[in-house]
Amino acid sequence: MSLGSPYNIGSWGGWQDVVGDDTSTGFSFATPVFGNKFTIQLLSGGGILSGVIQNSIVSITGHTGATTRALQLDLKQKVKSDSQDQFMINVTQSPNEFYISEWIMYPADLTQRLGPNQWVLGPPEWKSEGDFRIVYGAYPNSHGKQCWEVTWDTNANGTVPLRKFYTEVNCNIPVPQGQWFRVETYTRRGYGSDGRSWLKINGQLAFDHTGTTIGENAAPINRLFISGAYANYPVQMHIDDFEIWDKVPY
Repeated sequence: MSLGSPYNIGSWGGWQDVVGDDTSTGFSFATPVFGNKFTIQLLSGGGILSGVIQNSIVSITGHTGATTRALQLDLKQKVKSDSQDQFMINVTQSPNEFYISEWIMYPADLTQRLGPNQWVLGPPEWKSEGDFRIVYGAYPNSHGKQCWEVTWDTNANGTVPLRKFYTEVNCNIPVPQGQWFRVETYTRRGYGSDGRSWLKINGQLAFDHTGTTIGENAAPINRLFISGAYANYPVQMHIDDFEIWDKVPY
């Protein structure tokens, strides 16, 4: 696999596609998943794109100890609050349920970066077409310990008033730094007890919540962020061995 050249570049940023085949599975990155291709959204925040975001496929020691070719997302500058570098799918066939597994590596100096009021995303996030979102991230608590957090809300870039439905913090499962860790997440869309979403970190269940996962407009999912370099500081992320299923495969 490799990265194509950035395209549709404007003052806000541009796009960059993952191209070619996965060497271990033979999967083509041009194959549509949930109706569309894999791509990277480059949000520069108004800065010169090449100076704000620089992505690459790098040879690095993987989670098995063997050399692997991983996606490196590098947000070099935080020009504005929305500056980010997201590996994603612009969904056109909204799934009723989906499961994602991937290996992620945060920077080794995450603790130093995550001071008061700091945050970093990384696990999958999804948004509907303007009325619902589920997002996971890592934040320090009031004692400086890094914790996982989940939020279900209406912050999906629409006109629906901002409303938070559910949030929870887990400080018992470590936030790894400078090392690979496995992230798994599952979502089922539905009302009441039919809706569910959970997150596992290295096989440990961090969150598992049942409730309505459909917004007030019943809008379809239109963005699925597999992982991304998105924090309120410049950050580099590595992603490897990701899988997407239309159900939990075990």
